[in-house]
Amino acid sequence: MITLLLVCIPLYLVSLFMNQASSRTVEKDISESTQSHLQFYVNSLEAEMNHLSKMKKDFLLDDDVQNLSTIAPAMNDYEIAKSILRVENRLTVLKESSVYVREAKIYIPLLNHTIYSSSYEAAMNEQEFRFISDHADKLPVFYFKPDDRLLMSQIYPDPLSEGRSPTFALEIDLSIGKIRDILSQISSDKGEVLLVSNDGEWSVYENPTDPAAKMVSSDLLRNKEIAASGERLVKIGNLPYFVFYQSSSVLNATIACYLPEQEIMGPLHTYRLWFWALSILSIFIILLSSYWTYSVIHRPLVQMVQAFRRVQKGDLAISIEHRWEDEFGYLYAQFNKMADRLSTLIQEVYEQKIRNQRAELKQLQAQINPHFLYNSFFILYRMARVQDHDNIARMTRHLSEYFQFVARSAADEVPLEREVSHARAYAEIQSFRFRTQLSIEFGELPESCRSVAVPRLILQPVLENAFQYGLEQREKDGLLRVAFREEGDGTVLTVEDNGEMLTEADLTGLQALLQPQTSDLETTGLLNVHRRLQMKFGDQGGLSLSRSELGGLRVDIHIPIARGEGHVSDFAGR
Repeated sequence: MITLLLVCIPLYLVSLFMNQASSRTVEKDISESTQSHLQFYVNSLEAEMNHLSKMKKDFLLDDDVQNLSTIAPAMNDYEIAKSILRVENRLTVLKESSVYVREAKIYIPLLNHTIYSSSYEAAMNEQEFRFISDHADKLPVFYFKPDDRLLMSQIYPDPLSEGRSPTFALEIDLSIGKIRDILSQISSDKGEVLLVSNDGEWSVYENPTDPAAKMVSSDLLRNKEIAASGERLVKIGNLPYFVFYQSSSVLNATIACYLPEQEIMGPLHTYRLWFWALSILSIFIILLSSYWTYSVIHRPLVQMVQAFRRVQKGDLAISIEHRWEDEFGYLYAQFNKMADRLSTLIQEVYEQKIRNQRAELKQLQAQINPHFLYNSFFILYRMARVQDHDNIARMTRHLSEYFQFVARSAADEVPLEREVSHARAYAEIQSFRFRTQLSIEFGELPESCRSVAVPRLILQPVLENAFQYGLEQREKDGLLRVAFREEGDGTVLTVEDNGEMLTEADLTGLQALLQPQTSDLETTGLLNVHRRLQMKFGDQGGLSLSRSELGGLRVDIHIPIARGEGHVSDFAGR
């Protein structure tokens, strides 16, 4: 290490000396070049402002402007129109005489209208008229804050007599965009340029979003006693900046170009040559030490990380080997034991989940509500008494379909179409019971998801919950709606009612019920359906509860669909 330092230090000292010498030369050249650009721009801008000042004063002696502003009531419409047209032409000449002019206009209080270079419009805003009247004889250029505009103006008479209002006011709206374009032309690739008034009233930045621009502008305003031109080193944040500036008495403003000191001092050719020589030497030394570090530490770590990633993806059959009996050898051996143990535990948990799922399904199938049976047979009895043979036939068909689906337990999964058909049969049976109390709207299942394999009994328990807790107490105008829609890579089954008994506390309790619970919690009804869907589809499947637009409970059953997978073609006993 000491030998390395003895070799590198002299080399760096030489490169430092050469870098400093080159820096002074580059700094001087850049300073002179930048000052020359700034002076040229200042002269050009002053010439433009002097030209505009001369043209605006010419309007003081313009016959048409004088006539319109003093004797317009004595003129006929034709004379007024001709005079306005000539004034518009002169304003157009003024506007087109300079790239910095965005618009020119004259407001004539006697006419209560404003003449533009290409139009004749309503009166000038009172605030704007008062503002330019107050500033016309004070500053060559001033800032009108409400509209964010730079203005030049001329009023007549100039100056105003005590208590007398202007007979007309000329306003020249300067284009901030054009000024900014000129600023961008004189800036270097690494620097930025700004123009700021000496009183701080207005400023134009080449890059308005650059936070350094405002800080440079503030520094120039704080140091008004500095020379009319020169350069300064200003620290902005943690970075030093070179600031080159030129002041203009005609504009009452200062133009400045600023750029980071590093951009001037950094790119030096001689320094680069020494830098590359030192870099090659450093790289050679680094490669030697890096190769040793890679062989002893990095490569074993990479191998272990890759093994962990494979485990993360579910590959628990992986085993990694190490040649030496060191710390990594111990870690590798423990990793292999961990992977074997994880594989065993996952298999045990998976088998337990399958057993639990089947047990819960059988439990749900066994939970045939005796009231449902009693009510169904009583309804059949009443229809038989009145010899309503058609409805008896319909109801017995739905009952047979219902009990055929519930009693058959050979398959854990069924096509979604079959599950929906069973739920529809249950809804039809209930419609006989609640014929005068409610109506049922049952949507059509999309063709694309009819063969998707789903756990048995996921829709009918949700309908049963709606009848029992949402609609049973309603005496009339009850509504149960079942809808289906495709959403992303899945299907959503929506069951909602207009029951009146659901409070916010009840809804919050039901939503909390679907959160992860302990394994010994009784799983019936909505929770049973939710857990079986999550065991089948993961976190993307399950139930979500909310308040329906109808007023009651809304249950959304989310069924993810892996395209091309998870379809069944038949159902046992169909």
